[in-house]
Amino acid sequence: MTYLSEFKAEARKDIIDAAGWYRDRQEGLDNKFLSAIEETVNKILANPHAGTNFYKTFRETSIKNFLTLLFTKFFLILLSSTRSRAKIRKRKSGD
Repeated sequence: MTYLSEFKAEARKDIIDAAGWYRDRQEGLDNKFLSAIEETVNKILANPHAGTNFYKTFRETSIKNFLTLLFTKFFLILLSSTRSRAKIRKRKSGD
């Protein structure tokens, strides 16, 4: 099964701010940080249930070589039949 990642706007801003902070400390460190984020996201996509359970369906994973945690919430939607799709449509429409 293939998984996709999506960052909320707040998370994207936090990552950009953190990369800027690392860049100010040492040239090129921002690129290393962003590469570490990408590596961690790829590991999570390969195994969404890895990491430490943080709260209910949230998990936390540390970013290698950085004092940063990545918090994730995993969503899995399986549509196995027309009936399931109809149920989801009904819930979405509020019927």
